[in-house]
Amino acid sequence: MAQMGGVRGLIYSALPVAVLVPVNTAFGLVPAISAALGVAALILAWRLFRHDSIQPAVSGFIGVGLSALIAWVVGASKGYFLLGIWSSLVWAAVFAVSVLIRRPIVGYVWSWVNGHGYRWRSVRRAVTAFDVATFTWVVVFAARFLVQHQLYDMDR
Repeated sequence: MAQMGGVRGLIYSALPVAVLVPVNTAFGLVPAISAALGVAALILAWRLFRHDSIQPAVSGFIGVGLSALIAWVVGASKGYFLLGIWSSLVWAAVFAVSVLIRRPIVGYVWSWVNGHGYRWRSVRRAVTAFDVATFTWVVVFAARFLVQHQLYDMDR
């Protein structure tokens, strides 16, 4: 939760989508895209006003912008979700490759977060444990892709 900015961060990340869907239903794609971008811009302005870190808001605005562009190119509001859907597949592949080459991403993230360095690389059981943890994320990302892609194809 802390890395997402707590409850506030979750709300900020959900607002553009929460605006896009009903505005699209009521007024169409272009107003929905404009509304989502407007909400993302307001969140950025609010964070600037409060002197909060703007990095999450800038990243969020870029994500909303890319998603809105994809929706516009696809010609349907459901295109807004394609970036997230396909990102899950990319992350599944990246994490899987890291397991295959015995450089599990979870181990490197754990080292970075805890400041322990890379001594774990020389401990076979640690590498195996991080392989298992990383593979768990492969399953999570792959399942997320499969479910969301299926829902997307079914217009759900």
